[in-house]
Amino acid sequence: MTTTVGFVGLQHSHTEQYLASLEQLPVTVTGVCEPDETIDVALLADSYDLDVPRYRDPARLLDVETPDVVWVALPNRATPNVLQLALERDVSVFAEKSLARTASELEPIVTTAERADAFVSPAYVNRSKPVYRYLSELSSDGFFGEIRGFDGRFIKNSLASRLESDGQPGYLYREADARGGILQWLGCHMIDLFARLLPGRIQAVCAQTSHGVEAVATEDGATVQFETTDGAMGTLQVGYYFRPASHPRGDQTAGPTYEPLQIYGMDGSAIVTPGATGIRLGATSSAWDAAPIQRREFEEPDVPGYGGAGGLAYYREFFECVEGAEPRNVATLEDELRVLRILDAAYESAENRRWVEVPA
Repeated sequence: MTTTVGFVGLQHSHTEQYLASLEQLPVTVTGVCEPDETIDVALLADSYDLDVPRYRDPARLLDVETPDVVWVALPNRATPNVLQLALERDVSVFAEKSLARTASELEPIVTTAERADAFVSPAYVNRSKPVYRYLSELSSDGFFGEIRGFDGRFIKNSLASRLESDGQPGYLYREADARGGILQWLGCHMIDLFARLLPGRIQAVCAQTSHGVEAVATEDGATVQFETTDGAMGTLQVGYYFRPASHPRGDQTAGPTYEPLQIYGMDGSAIVTPGATGIRLGATSSAWDAAPIQRREFEEPDVPGYGGAGGLAYYREFFECVEGAEPRNVATLEDELRVLRILDAAYESAENRRWVEVPA
């Protein structure tokens, strides 16, 4: 039986890619919704070649179309309401992160989900990149031993190149809609990976943020220090620091995204290459005596859609979980709550310039 999907949010930057991914799965989009009344929902649906009913009200889409799953690509501010509506009807949800602006906005949704016969997953599709799946296996097998340090970087093209034609930020970069800037929009991917890969829980953070674009209230850069319950220390740096390639002095060599992750343990270490296509491993065990430093490369097939082949694998597992399977790699609602609590602490730390404890 084909799974039916109601799609909510047609103006998100990932909508077209999500729809391309869904076309490759045994699912059917049976209705779409765009709650923003300033947006022409019919025009957008036609631009995506979606010959399905169009709605303004997510509740009406849910009640009329009765989809098996609702796929949400809305501002952080608007997502909790749709989650609540879906869970009250026992409809599973896949949602663009962040699922709320703050942990306190998501906590009531978690309570509702505990009573619902539904599954919710945020879009942490980086988990399905082969290199990060491999890292997860290494960590579970104890490859690193006692982890002492970890580090992440997520650097993208300049925020100035992402503004609307009138020079103003879209909702992804507006404080009222998103709460935070690059730390919440992209740094959350690394925070989710840290929380997944590290045996100890992140229990305290110290953060700084920078605001380099006058038209944008949210941060365009951030540095965060982490402390885990088992004594590991880590850092994360995120920033819209690259000039676009079209700029006369654009950075042609670093590329539009720089995304490495590193883990240092007493028994083993791992350094992910930019673009997350390879990994450099080091180990002290006798089994590695012949080659204590080794490299692995990961090639993914060229697949359209958000996240490519890794993203497609993530979505397949999500739909398996909708049918009752236990999540192996996909993130859960509880995972998103954990990320938001870390983000809450980071923004509080940046504002007050001190270490902040992260609630368990």
